[in-house]
Amino acid sequence: MELNPSPSPNFAGVASQAVSHRRVLLIDEQAVVRAGLRQALSNQPGFVVCGEASSVAQGLEFIREQRPDVVVTDTELRDGDAFELIRLALEISPTIAILVLSKRHESMYAERLLRAGARGYVMKAASLAEILQALQRVSVGDLSLSDSLVALYHTRFLKPEPYSRQTPDCALDILTTREFQIFQLSGRGLNGPAIAGALSIRPKTVESHRQRIRGKLGLLHTGQFARCAAECASRCRLERSDSARCELDPRYRLLPGAPTQSRDEH
Repeated sequence: MELNPSPSPNFAGVASQAVSHRRVLLIDEQAVVRAGLRQALSNQPGFVVCGEASSVAQGLEFIREQRPDVVVTDTELRDGDAFELIRLALEISPTIAILVLSKRHESMYAERLLRAGARGYVMKAASLAEILQALQRVSVGDLSLSDSLVALYHTRFLKPEPYSRQTPDCALDILTTREFQIFQLSGRGLNGPAIAGALSIRPKTVESHRQRIRGKLGLLHTGQFARCAAECASRCRLERSDSARCELDPRYRLLPGAPTQSRDEH
């Protein structure tokens, strides 16, 4: 069944806040998502898509050569993740604005990515209007946080008593970003050498991090580590449902001019 697209919002009223024709680089493994974003931005004053990439290496090469103003990226790419992309992109271009658009649960990823240097984090299940508003905010130097993320921060930092670290999500806060990356990759079934290759580090370094993770989380045995990592990786995934489709993916919600495909295609 085909769905009619929601009308794209128009930001003409706030155009004075943005520099004309901010150049946007789209980084996502799926061409269909990049096509949806490109189509959406074609109707927005003040933005122009200057390039696309499907990997960290391609994205960094484009940033180095073309110096875009804004990057929109997924959390996971074929040769790395948003943590590495953000770190290296900011080394190349310290003023670049980075918006993360992801299927991964924001309560476990957003705060870490913002600390890494991203300016905003939006779930791919968000409405097209929300995604475009987030892009507008980061493009003028503001942070963009969802209402649910703001509510989470209020709970953590504005309550009179310290929030509990007993829940699984909060327990992971004690991991460093590198440890968190390795824990997530372990949960996705990657072994030590594969993780080392994905993060461009030595296998011995991976094992050292794993040992520290076990100590911090109280995982005494390899089996416990594997089960906990798999459960964590599973919680991070956003399950697709009829009420939470990605509007940028024409397989789920059609944009004007986007190719017609069945929602059940993979």
